[in-house]
Amino acid sequence: MKKLVLVLLLVFLVGCSGVNFECESDDDCFKATCCHASSCSTAQPDCTMVACTEECAPDTLDCGGKCICNNGQCEGVMADF
Repeated sequence: MKKLVLVLLLVFLVGCSGVNFECESDDDCFKATCCHASSCSTAQPDCTMVACTEECAPDTLDCGGKCICNNGQCEGVMADF
């Protein structure tokens, strides 16, 4: 009986430590930097006083890339050129 309780307790503790969800929808995710972002986060940078170039930098979210919430994690989807 003690072994069963110990196993159940272990399964419960492992299950509770699971994945840290940072988003619930795409609206929770933003480009991580103002210019030529290559990743996404839940913190939206203040870009009011930032001027970026108009180039489509490779391996960035420029020119059609976007941020999505995928299984509770913000991630970038690069545009196809």
